[in-house]
Amino acid sequence: MYLDREAYKPYERKVAKKSSQFYKMALEEKLEFHQKYEKDTNQLELFQQTPELKEYIVHFEERNSRFYHRLDRIIQNETNLIEFSKGYKQYGFSQETDGTLYREWAPESTSVSLLIDGEKIEGSKVGPNLEVVIPKVDGEFRDLRNSRITTIIDNHEKISCWARRTTEHPHQYQIQDNAYEFNFQPPKILQTQFYELNFDKYIDALKTIDEKIQEGFNTFIVNILEHNEQNKVSHYFAPSYRHGNLTELEQLVDFIHSRNSQIVLNFPLQLEQGSQLIQYDGSQYHYFTAGMHEPHLAFDKWELNRYLLSSISYWVDIFKFDGIRFPNLKDIILLNPKHPGDIKELLLDNSRIEALVFIMFANDVVHQIKQDAITIGSGLPDTYPGKGSIKYGGLGFDYVL
Repeated sequence: MYLDREAYKPYERKVAKKSSQFYKMALEEKLEFHQKYEKDTNQLELFQQTPELKEYIVHFEERNSRFYHRLDRIIQNETNLIEFSKGYKQYGFSQETDGTLYREWAPESTSVSLLIDGEKIEGSKVGPNLEVVIPKVDGEFRDLRNSRITTIIDNHEKISCWARRTTEHPHQYQIQDNAYEFNFQPPKILQTQFYELNFDKYIDALKTIDEKIQEGFNTFIVNILEHNEQNKVSHYFAPSYRHGNLTELEQLVDFIHSRNSQIVLNFPLQLEQGSQLIQYDGSQYHYFTAGMHEPHLAFDKWELNRYLLSSISYWVDIFKFDGIRFPNLKDIILLNPKHPGDIKELLLDNSRIEALVFIMFANDVVHQIKQDAITIGSGLPDTYPGKGSIKYGGLGFDYVL
C-alpha cells in the first residue's frame, strides 16, 4: 500500500476480552510506550530543568504533535517503528516464490528493466513501485552475486536507491552476501573519546586505530557511504567501493570491537546536485521537496522516512555499528541556516519542524535496535535543546558536538 504525507488507512484493532493474550500485549505495549514517550508537552522534564524554554512551548507542542501523529500512523500501518525501518527487506532485491524480485519506489516513472551482465529483463509498474522478477533457473534462484547490474528507468540508466555495493562504473552495482560472522561483541564504554577516522582503504585504518587507542581514543567515526567527486553522499545503503569490499568493512567493525572500542557511522542528511537520488523517478519530487534552489530531502514524505530509517537500521543491525552521527544539522533544521537568530526566532520562526521530527525518529530507531548505541548531533544551533531523550523533551541525542 502506498502512503504519502497524511493519508492512511483506518486502524480498527480492538480489545475484546481482558483475559485475551492480545489484551495483555496491549497493556505491555502501553506500559512500554509510557516508559519511552511523554505525550503531554507540559510534563516534559526539559521544562523543569530549563523553565525559561516554556515561553516557547508552542514549538515543542507542534514538534511533538507531529511526531506522535506519525508514530500512530506507523503503528497502524506497519506494526511498529522497527518493522517500518526494515524497508531493505521489501525494496531492492528479495527472494519470492517465482524468483528474485527487484522493487523500487518511483511513483512518477512508467517503465523499468534490469541489465544483468548484458542481459535485459523487462519489468512493470505496480502502483507507485517498479518491479522486475528474475526467474528461477532449474528451480533455483539465480546467483546474482558479483553480477554487474544496471537499473533502467524510463530509458535512463540508474543505480538502485537500495544498492548495497557500487562499482567504479557510474551506473552499475552489485549484490554481495553479508555472510561474515562477527567474532567480537561491542564494548560498554562509560567515558567516550571520539576520533574521526580518515583512510583510503579499510586495511589502512587498522594501524591508525591501534595508535589512537594508545592515545586514549575509544570511539571512531567513519565516513564510508558512497559519495560523488565532491565528496558528498550519493547513496545511503552502499559503502564506497573505493575503500574495499563489504567483507573488509565488516572486518574493520570486528577489529575495532576486538580493541574494546566503538565505531560510529557519519550519516549526512543533505545531498548536492549530481546525486543520482535527485530526480530519480524523473520528477523533481521523489524523495525531495520540489521547487527549491538547492535539493532538500522532503522529511514529511512517508517513503523518505522509510528509506532513511531503513538505512540507519541496516547499518546498526546488520553491520553492527555502535552509533550514528548526524553532521551539519543547522543546514537541515533551519529555514535560514546562515541566520539562526536568537532563541525566540529559532524556535518560533526559523525551524523546519518536519526535519526535527525525522531526527527524533532516527534517534529512536538507533536506540530501539541497540539500547547501548550512541547518537551524535553535530552542528546544531547552540541554543537548541537537542540532547536528551524524546521523553525528556530533547531530540534523542546522547551527544551534541
